[in-house]
Amino acid sequence: MKQSQRTFSTLIAVHLSVLLTLSACAGVEPDQKQAVAQPEAKSTGATEINAEEMAGPRGLDIPLDGSSLEAFDKSLEKVKKTSSESDYKTLENALDYLLLYDLAAQRDRAKLASRLDGMTGQEIMQKVNWQKK
Repeated sequence: MKQSQRTFSTLIAVHLSVLLTLSACAGVEPDQKQAVAQPEAKSTGATEINAEEMAGPRGLDIPLDGSSLEAFDKSLEKVKKTSSESDYKTLENALDYLLLYDLAAQRDRAKLASRLDGMTGQEIMQKVNWQKK
């Protein structure tokens, strides 16, 4: 009995922390958005934005590749490079929410990535009914 109470308490605490984080993100007005900062050039090519990435969709309009977990993480990295910090954090929170509450994903990140294959960040936030105001 104690174990199930502890598990329940932990789930409640996680749920509340997600909700508090989301409520903090929900108050951002479009005219208050920060300009997207271009990352500084570094010695590794991992953080640089190449010309191909600049030409295509940017930020939350980039479709996520859910064909594998590695491809999903790579497409999330593209979103992170071309989004504002607050937009990306909101997307991360939406993904965390889906990982916890999307029963078909069974709390498996690879399954969730597969279910979100081809969706944009905007579509994912609409899926969980979050919209930046």
